[in-house]
Amino acid sequence: RGNQCITHREALQYVKNLNAGGYNDWRIPSVEELQIILQAQTPFPVNRTHFFWTSELFWHGWNKMAYVFTPDSTLKWKKESKKIENCGSVLAVR
Repeated sequence: RGNQCITHREALQYVKNLNAGGYNDWRIPSVEELQIILQAQTPFPVNRTHFFWTSELFWHGWNKMAYVFTPDSTLKWKKESKKIENCGSVLAVR
């Protein structure tokens, strides 16, 4: 679902129901895991217009937030935070 725009809740549901490669224990990556994945050469096309969700949530005032990685103008990735209702992408890990 790297190219579809989904909320954090939809991302959680997607990885919970994901059955790929004979595995059904997929999850959303942590900040550290996603940073490593995005720094490596990816063997698949990625839509760099969306950010990617991580599993790390926190509260900012009344808003539930998640750390995400967004592409910057130099095509590198930077860590930010977004409301969980925003529209992003997910890369599932095991």
